Amino acid sequence: MCTSLGVKTEVKVRETSSQRIRVFLNGEESKAETTLGTVRKLIGEKRLEVYVLSEVQLPVSQGFGMSGAGALSTAIALNEAAKLGLPREEVVGLAHEAEV
Repeated sequence: MCTSLGVKTEVKVRETSSQRIRVFLNGEESKAETTLGTVRKLIGEKRLEVYVLSEVQLPVSQGFGMSGAGALSTAIALNEAAKLGLPREEVVGLAHEAEV
């Protein structure tokens, strides 16, 4: 089955005195472990406040790959928002690691 639906993600980042990560799926705060793992892999020990705002267009935990899509969209958006400068292949690889 192929679908054009997936996950759209916006990431907001700012420097702070301690690291804080919050993930929102369709407007509600979520544990989203795969997305959290992706953010942690990308920022390491950097003291950043990261807000991940994802719009999930298909049901979660139903085999549509939404956690992987969320990880990938978050990784790409975070790399850009935080100006990490990581090559696209590395960003994709880190998202894949978090998913697996």
